[in-house]
Amino acid sequence: MSEKSIDHKGFFEHQLEVWPQARAAYNALRQSRTRRLKLGECEVILQHNPGRVLSSTAKNDASSIAKRKCFLCRDARPKEQALLEIDGYELLVNPYPIFPLHFTIASAKHEPQMVTNRLNDLVKWTERLDGMTVFYNGAQCGASAPDHMHFQAAPSDMFPLWQWIESGHHPDAPAYIVCKSAEEANWEMNRIKRDSDKEPNVNILARKSNQDCTIVIVPRRQHRPDCYGTDGENCVLVS
Repeated sequence: MSEKSIDHKGFFEHQLEVWPQARAAYNALRQSRTRRLKLGECEVILQHNPGRVLSSTAKNDASSIAKRKCFLCRDARPKEQALLEIDGYELLVNPYPIFPLHFTIASAKHEPQMVTNRLNDLVKWTERLDGMTVFYNGAQCGASAPDHMHFQAAPSDMFPLWQWIESGHHPDAPAYIVCKSAEEANWEMNRIKRDSDKEPNVNILARKSNQDCTIVIVPRRQHRPDCYGTDGENCVLVS
């Protein structure tokens, strides 16, 4: 454990003790079903997790966002939801988990979901959270709160992507860019095609291994797959 590390596991365990909603969500996650799917030499994990339906179906168009309170702002959170505030961010237990240890790292201020000029912050959080991958979903790339800047974090061994990189076996898709520093990642971000003055549509993952940090940028063509908005039997709410 480095000097910068925080006791995130102790924080998590205490939250489940005092916050019934979070405790119920993580208990429900244990009942979710998974299936491993081979993509050539690689493997992905499919998860059927009904407890995520509120987040997976959240509307994030401008009109819908304007009508709701921002659930990442401090005054709109449940009273049981504690925080650890560090350098302008608040570490929160995610009450709609995909992973058995799942955090949200929200900006203390209400500001748009944009990673521009924040990749150094992403790296710093990998140093604070031992064994965790810190990730960013762009405003049109899976973020259920595109109006409030936030990262998320989960155990690195839950991400098949790191196994692909370590083994040298890569699926034909998705395409991704591997960087060794925030500076390199910023340079790559500037090379990715974007619409007007917006940042490129990407997902970003980062982890610390020994003294090295690896940052992976996954460019996105569109927000959700075509099947997501299909009516009837062909509809798949995949996130």
